[in-house]
Amino acid sequence: MANGEFWIVYQFLHWPISNELKFGFLAAAILLFIVTAVILGWQIYLYCKLKMDLQFSGHTKLGNADNGDYKDGSTVKEKQSLSYSTAVKLEKEPEKKGEESEMVRGTLSPSPSSSENESFEILEVDTKAEQEESSIGQLRFSLLYDKACTELVLTIIEATDLPGRDFSQSADPFVRVRLLLEPPSQQSNIRYILHEWQTKVVRNTKNPVFGDRFSCSIKKNQLKRIIIKLEVKDFDKYSRHRALGEVRLLLGDLDISETVEFSERLKKIQKDIVGEVLLSLKYLPTAQKIEVGLLKVKTACPRNNDKDIYASITLYCNHKRQKHQKSSLKAKSDVTIYNETFLYHLSDPYFQQCEVTVSIYETYNKKGSGRHLIGKACLGNREAGDGTHWNLMMSCVRQPIAKWHPLLI
Repeated sequence: MANGEFWIVYQFLHWPISNELKFGFLAAAILLFIVTAVILGWQIYLYCKLKMDLQFSGHTKLGNADNGDYKDGSTVKEKQSLSYSTAVKLEKEPEKKGEESEMVRGTLSPSPSSSENESFEILEVDTKAEQEESSIGQLRFSLLYDKACTELVLTIIEATDLPGRDFSQSADPFVRVRLLLEPPSQQSNIRYILHEWQTKVVRNTKNPVFGDRFSCSIKKNQLKRIIIKLEVKDFDKYSRHRALGEVRLLLGDLDISETVEFSERLKKIQKDIVGEVLLSLKYLPTAQKIEVGLLKVKTACPRNNDKDIYASITLYCNHKRQKHQKSSLKAKSDVTIYNETFLYHLSDPYFQQCEVTVSIYETYNKKGSGRHLIGKACLGNREAGDGTHWNLMMSCVRQPIAKWHPLLI
């Protein structure tokens, strides 16, 4: 023991305390040292043992095995050589090993051939497509054209497997029938509605039976250019009818000299262009107003027409109707000229989500009663509207920007 350490022990023994307390402190210090040494040694032992187990785990299992043969007939040495060669192959040829494992799995669990897989996938896709189409429903109806009387007879029989509402799993279906006349020239895509009918509403069913019969007089030269459009809709008392599907037939492709019954699968409803409207837009940033100009309306108008038409212009902001205005009545012609303007006030919070809807109606008298919708045109800065016209208006403030818009129905 060094002189310094001896002097510390000597001073400790000569403290002014009892000898029993001195030797007690000394014994506690020695005991704490022994416990610390034991714990440290035990941790070193565990570390060395774990390292040896990880390093020689594979060889330990083979070394503990008996000298006899295994169940498959191989000896311990064969197993050791096999494990060594397998380890070398895994290190040098990992890709080859993966291919061999796939081959082994293929031999153990045979799978169908590629042609069978492709046919199964095609069959599954076709089945899903058929299920989606069949979920829309079908419509059964009959057609007859009496050449002697030049009369077309349409009978709506029934509809089956219609989609119901989410909350009630039922519907109140009805069928709206339109006879569309194709334009004589291919340059124009505007169609004219010759006749329009609507069946009765059948309540609380997805398989309605109608039995409604409609007839009209059609010339033989017009028959080849007529498209019959049958729209199945779910009735709503607020006129927000839900579209279920439609059926279209070109009468020129059909032989309906005798009564022919059809059962057609419903498809998604498509809009038809029945006219065009020339509108102008002008934005007044200081007054926070938009000026909508109704300039011209172009429709397919038959000869000897005695109807009048007017426009109903509505501004929607944030999916809510803000203001509604009507134009004056004008005699319907191929191109009806209005040259009327309408002002709409816009507030900043709703300016980014607004839409202008122009609805063209026809009526038989000057009072405006008994109106019939010809078509609608929508424009605005929403995704559903015409963003091009709206962007042009915003880029040229205080200047009217005119553009033709299709009338859809």
